[in-house]
Amino acid sequence: MTLTRVLVITFAFLALGAHAQTPARPHVYVTHRKAWEASGGFDNNRGRSQDNTGQLDYMKQFQSGCPSVILTDFEHADYAVAIDDKRHLSGLTDAKAARFQFQVYSRDYGQIFAGGEDFLKNAIQKTCNAILSPIPPPLQNKQ
Repeated sequence: MTLTRVLVITFAFLALGAHAQTPARPHVYVTHRKAWEASGGFDNNRGRSQDNTGQLDYMKQFQSGCPSVILTDFEHADYAVAIDDKRHLSGLTDAKAARFQFQVYSRDYGQIFAGGEDFLKNAIQKTCNAILSPIPPPLQNKQ
């Protein structure tokens, strides 16, 4: 074999190995907190309503702000993100609370992150970071 042929074959195997080690993109379900709580979350064994109107408000912004994930339906999700705008919540809300409240749930570990931000862009960035970061050991032991 010529040196060129050996190099081509070597680089082809290296490229295949690098591609095989690329981690899968997490699948994320986006919804509102009330819908998430009413559904019973990932622990719910009952049938789930197929109404996704509550999640549509934030889908486009979430996909553009967190392109490293795949948005999907509940059944295929590894994570769920519940985002609420306090201006749309009924009842009294704390005037000092951040406008956007969010929670991140892992199918395997339950709630892994929660917070609040005044801007949706920042809320999406924090939820994205929580999803893409390794699960901390204390949460891994909760199973």
